[in-house]
Amino acid sequence: MINTIYLIKTEGLAILKGKDGDEIKEKIENSGRDSRAFKFYDEDSRKWVDVAMQTEKGDIEPLRFLEADDYGTTSSELYSKAVTYSNILAQCIEIINRKLPSFWERIMKPTTIVTAIVAVVFVMIIIAVAMLG
Repeated sequence: MINTIYLIKTEGLAILKGKDGDEIKEKIENSGRDSRAFKFYDEDSRKWVDVAMQTEKGDIEPLRFLEADDYGTTSSELYSKAVTYSNILAQCIEIINRKLPSFWERIMKPTTIVTAIVAVVFVMIIIAVAMLG
């Protein structure tokens, strides 16, 4: 089974699979933190993956959310943040992992239009020849 690691950097999100993520996996294991802090359940592949944040110094930290002072503490605010943060992260990962359209899917739309135009021109030529005798 290939391990997948989602690494959040200042430049964006990197998806590391297999040997590409071995260095980050070692940093996670040697960070002195509980490895469960780095786990995230990937709903699409139905497996746990590692999610880590890389600081500007190159250190690895678990995904963290806002501090308590940065948001209100009413029950509706807390609930909305708990629900939306995990959904937003899952949607970002889904967008990044979205499969590119195949070659056939990319050419199908223009090909269909060109085929219809050629068919109409062909029928017009046949009608013109028939009318001229």
